[in-house]
Amino acid sequence: MRKIFYLYACLVTLALAGCKNRQMTVSFSGLNGEWDVVELNGNKLPAEETKPRLSFDAAGRNLSANAGCNHIAGEVETSTDGSVRFLQLVSTRKACLHATRENQLLKALNEVVRFEASNETTKTLVFYDANRQRLFAIEKAVR
Repeated sequence: MRKIFYLYACLVTLALAGCKNRQMTVSFSGLNGEWDVVELNGNKLPAEETKPRLSFDAAGRNLSANAGCNHIAGEVETSTDGSVRFLQLVSTRKACLHATRENQLLKALNEVVRFEASNETTKTLVFYDANRQRLFAIEKAVR
């Protein structure tokens, strides 16, 4: 009887752990509006720094971004399974002193194939490449 109870307790624990870590898929319309990049290439961006900002237009299926010095724009292609691609990305090419972060963001945008909400409130969205590597995370911008 004790073995059955122990097995049951283990199964319940595993089931609850699985629910906690489950990612939620968001539709493209849920992306509409402005978002701040809070993590890039596995590194959290310092709170005191001005963060790159992405702006999604669900009706036009467009993306625009201010990466600090240059502007980025392109089209967005999504499907109901959470896959996403940013197409025909273009960027201005101003002579910026510190364009490393901008180049990293542009590279990451070109590699994105999927995005998911990191929690039930969809406050943070995470974007992944084809190998399921986390590229960057965004949070809804506060005005």
